[in-house]
Amino acid sequence: GAGAVSVVLQRLLGCASSTMDVASLQEAPPSKTDSLFKSLRSSVSDPSTLLLACSQPSPAEGVDGIPAAQCLVVLGVVEERGVRLVRMRRVSGRVTWAGDWSPDSELWNTEEGQAIAGKHDTTSPTSFFISLKDFVARFASVECCRCKLSSSDLKRRTHLLSLFQEKPHLLKPGLTARQLTITAKVKADRVAAELLAEEEKKKKGKRKPRATR
Repeated sequence: GAGAVSVVLQRLLGCASSTMDVASLQEAPPSKTDSLFKSLRSSVSDPSTLLLACSQPSPAEGVDGIPAAQCLVVLGVVEERGVRLVRMRRVSGRVTWAGDWSPDSELWNTEEGQAIAGKHDTTSPTSFFISLKDFVARFASVECCRCKLSSSDLKRRTHLLSLFQEKPHLLKPGLTARQLTITAKVKADRVAAELLAEEEKKKKGKRKPRATR
């Protein structure tokens, strides 16, 4: 259940975790789903936050490929001309979502669909878009995990990430924009760790043992 996922995230990542209740919103007024969408948008904009959406424990009629009782990563949200979508990635790999806004959906041929496709990658085989309405119908909760990163860690990551973005040849070719960003963050974190280790080594080298009489 959602509680178990929250405990696992806290133990594995050492982060503060909270739960967004989604199941209770199926019959809720639009204002409640508006609040959920705003919370998702706010959370995904935070680089230290991981969002995992937990699907309903048993597949409902017309589930359209969403696996039961599994966690999918929330990559982002999109709002365009009154259309609200949630972009997701299945943790285990490829997805088979076949509902509205799936890769083969006719909705991509509409003006709204064309506008969204012009701003976002809609062809990835491992991620998909789902309407906010379908998201609420098929998911029970969203686990929000905020990793403990100090202000200095975030500043160092931001600085190193900007350096990698200025030199894209340092990253592997053929990756999507998001994959490039993730790869850059990994590289930035690795370099930061090496710099910290080097600094610590220099500090230890400067410490001279007290002379004994």
